[in-house]
Amino acid sequence: MDSIWILYVMLVSCSHANVTVWGIEGNLSMTNQKTGAEPHTNVSLDHKDTRRDLGAIITQRILEHGRKSTNSPKLTARDSLHLRSGEDRSHVPSNSEMVQYPRNLDSHLNEKSETAEPGSTSLLDEHSALFPLTEGASEELRNFQNDGDFGKDFGNHGDHFKCDPCNCSTTAHQTLHVKATCQSNHMSDIPRNISNHLWSLEVFKTPLHRLNISRLLEYATLNEVNITLNKRLSTVELQGDVTNRTSQVSKLLLTSNNITYIEDHSFSVFPLLRILSLNNNNLQNITNATFQMLVKLTILDLSHNVIHFIESGAFRQLESLRTLDLSFNMVMNYTVKYFPTNLFASLTKLEELSIQGHSKQLDLHYPEAALSKLVNLQSLKVDGLNTSFGSGINSLKHLSHVMISSSGLSRHCHLKTINSTFFMNLPHLKSLEIASCPLSIVDPMAYKKVNLTSLSLSYLSKYDLFKAFDDLIGFQNSSLKNLTFIHLYHRAFPCRFLNEANAKYLQNIALEVLDLSDNRLALLGNDFAHRLPLTLRRLILRNNRFALSGLIVDQVCHLTRLVEIDISIQNQYHEEEFHESSPAAKETICLGGNNIDVEDPTITKTEGYAEHKNQDDDDSSITKTVGYSEPKCQTMDEFKGGQNSSEAFANHRSRNGSVDIEHIQKTEFTFDEESEMIHRSIQSKTINFPHNLRFLKASKYYRYGTVLLHHPWSQNKLSELDFSKALLSNWGDGFIHKQITKIDLSKNYCKHIGQKFFQTNNSLIYLDMHNNALGADFAEDIDGAILAELSKLKYLDISYNLIYKLPPKVFMGLTALETLKITENKLQILNTTFSHMTKLRYLDLSRNSIVWISESVRNDLDQIGEQLLVDLTLNPLPCTCAAIEILNWMANTKVELQKKDFLQCRFENGEIEFIDDLEQRVSSLKRMCASKALVIVICVASIAIIGIFVGCGLIYKNRWKLRYLLNKVTSRLFGFKPKGENESRFKFDAYFIYTDKTRSFVLQDCIQELEEKRGHKLCVEDRDFMPGSPIIPDILSGVRNSHKTIPVITPDFYNDGDFTEYSVKMALMEENYERRQVLHLCILEPTDHEDMDNDLLAAMKRNSYTEYPPLDQANEELIQSFWDRLSAKIGHTTLRDGWGKVIEQTPVP
Repeated sequence: MDSIWILYVMLVSCSHANVTVWGIEGNLSMTNQKTGAEPHTNVSLDHKDTRRDLGAIITQRILEHGRKSTNSPKLTARDSLHLRSGEDRSHVPSNSEMVQYPRNLDSHLNEKSETAEPGSTSLLDEHSALFPLTEGASEELRNFQNDGDFGKDFGNHGDHFKCDPCNCSTTAHQTLHVKATCQSNHMSDIPRNISNHLWSLEVFKTPLHRLNISRLLEYATLNEVNITLNKRLSTVELQGDVTNRTSQVSKLLLTSNNITYIEDHSFSVFPLLRILSLNNNNLQNITNATFQMLVKLTILDLSHNVIHFIESGAFRQLESLRTLDLSFNMVMNYTVKYFPTNLFASLTKLEELSIQGHSKQLDLHYPEAALSKLVNLQSLKVDGLNTSFGSGINSLKHLSHVMISSSGLSRHCHLKTINSTFFMNLPHLKSLEIASCPLSIVDPMAYKKVNLTSLSLSYLSKYDLFKAFDDLIGFQNSSLKNLTFIHLYHRAFPCRFLNEANAKYLQNIALEVLDLSDNRLALLGNDFAHRLPLTLRRLILRNNRFALSGLIVDQVCHLTRLVEIDISIQNQYHEEEFHESSPAAKETICLGGNNIDVEDPTITKTEGYAEHKNQDDDDSSITKTVGYSEPKCQTMDEFKGGQNSSEAFANHRSRNGSVDIEHIQKTEFTFDEESEMIHRSIQSKTINFPHNLRFLKASKYYRYGTVLLHHPWSQNKLSELDFSKALLSNWGDGFIHKQITKIDLSKNYCKHIGQKFFQTNNSLIYLDMHNNALGADFAEDIDGAILAELSKLKYLDISYNLIYKLPPKVFMGLTALETLKITENKLQILNTTFSHMTKLRYLDLSRNSIVWISESVRNDLDQIGEQLLVDLTLNPLPCTCAAIEILNWMANTKVELQKKDFLQCRFENGEIEFIDDLEQRVSSLKRMCASKALVIVICVASIAIIGIFVGCGLIYKNRWKLRYLLNKVTSRLFGFKPKGENESRFKFDAYFIYTDKTRSFVLQDCIQELEEKRGHKLCVEDRDFMPGSPIIPDILSGVRNSHKTIPVITPDFYNDGDFTEYSVKMALMEENYERRQVLHLCILEPTDHEDMDNDLLAAMKRNSYTEYPPLDQANEELIQSFWDRLSAKIGHTTLRDGWGKVIEQTPVP
């Protein structure tokens, strides 16, 4: 079973040579890069960016793949992706990584100069790229932690402002340094009056024809000048009166122009100049006066020109020169005509020299006579002649680093053989690099003649990796520390694995750095891993073909000194590796020469092709497989002409049982199936790490992070992880181990992050999550649970995450945060709490859709104070009267707003323009809003007055309704308790309303006739109301608890009683709301209609009254008839006898 699993690992690894891996290296962008416009609502692609070429079908597949692997909400049209190029945030390679030369060095260097953006690092700034391994660089290799690398954006944020015709920025130094970048189609000379504090000047892509150096003398503080990519610039001159005038410039870059002529003494006004670059121009002659007075110059770059004449005294005054680059001047060669004996005689301090790209013909010898004068030379870069170095080099006692390489298509390397005497005249050599040469034979004994500490062999088409391992016999028990084998393979084999035979000479070498990048490695055998030297500190396996199954860290866990492992960029291939004749794209699984082709009708041959000139720099990792001719997985045995790959692999790996290769070959594995199988295999397993491992880089190693983040680890010191661009689309189940301090999870297009992804008491200080799709999760994180445990975090980047809402508590756990980047999202309202972030120094909110900043946020930011830098550029900030407080805060806030000149605001009509001067904009807006405010005040006051009158009228009209409703509530608390809605009986049959004049009639006659004789239950105020209780709720309680309300009417009814009218009104309100007839009049004395109000007359009109007989006509019969009629109108709820005893209960009619 063990061997079946291992065979599967190899199978999947090799299959990745042909199975398409869909990767995207774009940015999730919601706003227009240049205008800050509204988010796009469709899936679009910026085809202008030559570094990426993404098709819609690839986008769709990525999204579909994410939906299958997570239960998080889908990305809808509202969350559309604007896939385009973005900021390249890949790490800066260290010195040992610089030796990975592309196939075409010449074209690569030209490309780098042509396409470099202004302000980017030039070749001279990449000093270590030109001369990577000198004697003084060995200490740098021992220091693996580079704080300026992984966390380079931690602080130093300057400001930006306009300085026509340029754009200027300031640095974050204590001393004010202004940097001006000038690009204009109308610029004919260096601009004047930019700034009195100008420190750095960049002029690029202008129609500048002639450069007058004297214009630079106008800026007394100018220190750095970069004039590049001006294709019409042909002449450098010094015009005007410059007597006794000099400049403080120390760095002058005139690269990638069209300079053909430099006037003598043009640079003489720069006595402090230290760096001068003239590369990639059309210079032809260098005279004795070209570099006169440059006594401080330490670096001079004249590469990529057409120099055909250098006067013998051209370098005579360059007594401080340390670095000289004369490479790729195609007219020159190694003859004495171009390299006379005394050319370098005055360069006694020169340490680094490059003279590559000069041997078009088969020159027989290097210019040893000229080179022998460089007594302090430490590093030499030359073309590869098929001969040994002559005796003239033997005198260079400090020469420790030699690089022999070709410039790709120029074919300047002719080195085919290294014999035993090759290094005879290089006795002090410590570092050797050979790249892009036709080298095929190396005598191992040659290595024994030198004491090398670093060896780099790369892009040798005729020298295979297995042969290189065999030739290490010459380094047994040597001082070799750094070993680099890059791109040493034959294209006939899509993948290969390393076994014990490859490592037999490694174990006796005290290596510290081993780089096996770009060798189509699919598997490291355990026997190979166990033979690696225990002294190894850095293992680099970039750009190979490892499957997820090969954890690698588990295999090298015994290397206790290992500090860094780099396994980035797995299964990414060059287009040239594909078979050109294939009619359509196929998914091919290969093993030992047998193919299984699965047609994919949705993919065409041309779809998704990408040119990978340099895999390290190219973010576009979408490749297409169109089949191989007879793909095989190569072993050492097959390389030596033994058995075929299938047999070698089976024999080598099937030690614990038989392997059914035929069954494996018929099996199709998808990406998810592979991941699931790996999880099952190590479900309960603890992943072992080298004990002292601190850095693990697995960028563009698809899903590798999924395995490591879902399983426990052995005890180790791992602190930094790079899982960027690895398609980790769901972070719901995994977790980041507590010991990790820095992690890069950018460009994974993740749609879900779990609340336990960051563990309690973790050590994380740097977190990069840009280019994912976590907007929905952040919007739903009301309690701030996702980031709650990151109390030590100092740097957080959540840019390009489709963030449209940030709840107030989403950042509550980030108490130590210093830098927060939320740029390139679609955030509209900023209502997030920042008051707890007392250490916050930089807040990037640029390129969102922010239209409102809440008052609490403004107060929080003001509380942090002047130490905080905030970037709000390219947001449609409101320029309206309703939001004037936002602009007013921005004009008066304590925090420092970056790039004020580039702030934008949107007017009510939708137009967007730059704010320019904030104070002036606020003043004009206040004046515009003042007239509107007066109109608004008048309108509001008028509406308020009218509303008051209308309201008072409505209240007066409905005063009795309002009183009834109010008293209905109070009666529940203070009056009689009404019966429940489900009961059909009232507490009283009738409630009598009377005055002082009719009190005796009610208390005597009514009680006697109706209660005692006729069995009614009456509610009488003087008898039933509790003394001292509020009379108003008692009245309504009496009305609501009685079947009828009986006012006893006399001509003075309203005049004699205090609450008679109020009682009648409450009875009428009860009729309206309870939908029953309540009021019935008892007319005791004849009353004129004029003395009765409308309510009583209305009751009489509907015949709801009973009249007492007139006194002059009254007799006993009429009186009894009156009581009988009144009793009938009242009705019985409870029938009692004369003593009050209940006789029967009858329903009220």
